Amino acid sequence: MRTLLKTAAACLFAIPVLSACEQSRGTRVAGGEDVDFWIESSDDEIVAGELITFTAHSQDLVGRDADVEWTSTAGEIDTEEDGRIARVKFDRPGAYTVTGRLMVDGGTIIEDSVDVEVRPIS
Repeated sequence: MRTLLKTAAACLFAIPVLSACEQSRGTRVAGGEDVDFWIESSDDEIVAGELITFTAHSQDLVGRDADVEWTSTAGEIDTEEDGRIARVKFDRPGAYTVTGRLMVDGGTIIEDSVDVEVRPIS
């Protein structure tokens, strides 16, 4: 019975720990540090012809040289503030994906994507 209780307690402790690990957007870089990176959009649904803004966020870069590269499955991308902000204009209705890639010391270490639904002008 005592073994069963210890096993049950270990499982209950492990579930939140494993769940927290799966939600992390961080990645380990050379030197062993974890780096977090995510992008946010000003909206997830717009009308064709409107601009939507994406903002890149990062943590724990520890003074490394970092840049953000943006790609999109469509639309025109303009960046500001050293690539940390991207404004995208979609001219046609559809579902699109915008991706930000954090480049540290010349290589991609982590990326995040946001889906956008573009409605027709009614």
